[in-house]
Amino acid sequence: KEHIALPDNITHINLAEITEGAEVHDHGTAVASLIAGDHPALRGVAPASEIISVRVADETGISDTFTLAEGIIAAADNGAAIINIAMGSPGRSNVLQNAVNYAHEKGAVIFASSGNEGAERASSPAMLDNVVSVGAVDGIGQHLNFSNQDPNLSISAPGLEIFAAAEGDSRFSFSGTSAAVAYPSGTIAAIISESQNLITPQQALDILIANTNEAGVPGSDPAFGAGILDIGRALNHDTPGIYDLAVASHNFALPEENQPFAGLQITVENRGTETVRGSTLDVNVGGQNFSINLPTLNGAARHTTNIAAGINQLQRDGTLDISSNISTPEQATDSKPQNNTRHDQITASP
Repeated sequence: KEHIALPDNITHINLAEITEGAEVHDHGTAVASLIAGDHPALRGVAPASEIISVRVADETGISDTFTLAEGIIAAADNGAAIINIAMGSPGRSNVLQNAVNYAHEKGAVIFASSGNEGAERASSPAMLDNVVSVGAVDGIGQHLNFSNQDPNLSISAPGLEIFAAAEGDSRFSFSGTSAAVAYPSGTIAAIISESQNLITPQQALDILIANTNEAGVPGSDPAFGAGILDIGRALNHDTPGIYDLAVASHNFALPEENQPFAGLQITVENRGTETVRGSTLDVNVGGQNFSINLPTLNGAARHTTNIAAGINQLQRDGTLDISSNISTPEQATDSKPQNNTRHDQITASP
């Protein structure tokens, strides 16, 4: 649908029939506004983007595998550098995989929402090869229970109560991985737009993934993928003079068979662009204090420290309070000193 927040020069490719006079589902309008909205009330990530709208669903938002595959091919043939897919269904499809491969070979980066079933497997096409699968987190970076997890999840982004375009030049709040997927796809459009040098969509994606914020289990994991999208970090990845150490995550592992470590895992992340040396991490685990000298961390580097403490207290009490704080010689120039400290309460699962 047309909307005051969206550009007038949208290219429309209609592959699905719409019943004459029917009220049209505005899901696509909402997602497009998160990417390319250009209005004070609805500012998208990349408002200068050129939009190709490929209609693959009827007025109720229902589509099928063949039409979606046709839409992916049509987008690629019409020069789309980034393909955003905010829909999915269960089960792997060779037809969809072939369409994705075709678009990928033409240089496009394909994003897809992981799905909203609270499942341990992403929907299709998010589960397919050559697709960037996107899960959802809330405003403080917690995984949302409805967001499908997957061993191959790529990245997570905000997906709770997001304001987007609605019918009649209005806006509404909606939640889901359809909202989340718009943010990273818009971000690589912005990276390409703001780059001083000509870069490909894949190079922009590599920048985005390298500058995500660690969350959950150290490294890539089914709940968060490579981490949580940080638009500012991605856009400023080559800006010199940024100092920003952060306590990225507290992960607690209880003793289990074949598990290499039990206790607290603390990941510190250099979210700036400058190398940081001589920093100290002070940790309190249920009243026990630890002081750890951190190694030199280059820009975008991560370091995980393991502390085998708190296990008995957690098993006895069911909860464990943890706090960490980074002290660094560059403290005065740290761009976000608030993320130098982190507090969490770990709860034992029944």
